[in-house]
Amino acid sequence: MQPETIAARLWPGRSPRIEPLGGGITNHNFKVTLEGVAYVLRIGGRGTELLGIERAAEREAATRAAAAGTGPEVVAFLADEGVLVTRFVDGRPAPPEDLRTPDGLARVVATLKPFHEGPAIAARFDSFRVVETYATTATEHGVSIPSAYAAATELAHRIERALGPRGVVPCHNDLLNANFILAGDRLWIVDWEYAGMGDVFFDLANFSVNHELGADEDDELLRVYFGERDERDAATLTCMRFMSDFREAMWGVVQQGRRQRQRRAFARRCACWGPANGREPRSRARSPRAPLRFPAGSGL
Repeated sequence: MQPETIAARLWPGRSPRIEPLGGGITNHNFKVTLEGVAYVLRIGGRGTELLGIERAAEREAATRAAAAGTGPEVVAFLADEGVLVTRFVDGRPAPPEDLRTPDGLARVVATLKPFHEGPAIAARFDSFRVVETYATTATEHGVSIPSAYAAATELAHRIERALGPRGVVPCHNDLLNANFILAGDRLWIVDWEYAGMGDVFFDLANFSVNHELGADEDDELLRVYFGERDERDAATLTCMRFMSDFREAMWGVVQQGRRQRQRRAFARRCACWGPANGREPRSRARSPRAPLRFPAGSGL
């Protein structure tokens, strides 16, 4: 569906200016300006349900994020078309090197934590089940599973056993740098399509991986978020960094039909992990990281 057609439904009899926005991976994004007010018109891509995206759940999460002051206001939603309209944030991508500083990490926590502490949302995000679902989806659509999947799954099972039952909070689960917008002194988080009730350590680890935090920066992230850094939390964060990479790799496998390069990305993300060395792929780290370790008392 063309953005002009959707705009005519949302703003009948009016003549907004529509400009394409870059940066969308699974969606098509447009800036719509009407009478001096700007919006983002987001049209969901085809087949995104295969990635576990539910548009009604995204709308709920985005609305809760706006109420928490974490995300922009939700203006309109067309369920059948998978269309979401939010206020346009007149800002720029937050430089990742700035977000890695102590002040930057404090700003990220101050923006993200109110959403974590907000009311529950309907969707659920369990990284251990997501990678399994992606494997099933890929197989059902004729995509072969990379050989690294077996070893990665074995390690994921060990991590799940080591961590034990986990509490859940509302999480974003896709904290790419492109989803952080800096407008003046205010940081916003956008794109809530993978949001769901999940493990706060996955959200923190996902931010860490996508912003290439080193070990010292991970420790600072834990101190800012929890008020202190302890060994069990540090070990849990390390484990969830693996799950973040595993999830993203399997996301790429589902997308393989459209993006063959994602198969190579899986090998890069997962081949360097394993029970023997447990180190993060160097392609994702600016500096050597501590080996993956299980929380004390886990028996693993």
